[in-house]
Amino acid sequence: MSPGELAILMDTQAPALVLYARQWCEAAEDVVQQAFLALITQRPPPTDPVGWLYRVVRNRALDESKLQRRRLRCESQAARQARWFVEPQVDGLDADTAVAALESLPLEQREPIVAHLWGG
Repeated sequence: MSPGELAILMDTQAPALVLYARQWCEAAEDVVQQAFLALITQRPPPTDPVGWLYRVVRNRALDESKLQRRRLRCESQAARQARWFVEPQVDGLDADTAVAALESLPLEQREPIVAHLWGG
């Protein structure tokens, strides 16, 4: 496939492919970009590149959707297990006050404190 053919294919098909992928995942643009990159490497090129792109976009979007759900499940589980660094009302300091105090610090002071709190 020549660069010109690829450019025409991208111009005519990418917007529809993004909409197609959005029904399954949030990263539709990334999925479409990955499909076009995969198309470039196909040897020999598919006889029906539009159909091939739709199939690849669908498969990648479904994979991305599974990955998103797995990531959210793991993050939720980690959040439930995490100890908060500020107990509610310990020595008159609550979480909102602590967050406000951290946000008032310059980045170079705030970053190591947050890294210590979350990463130990």
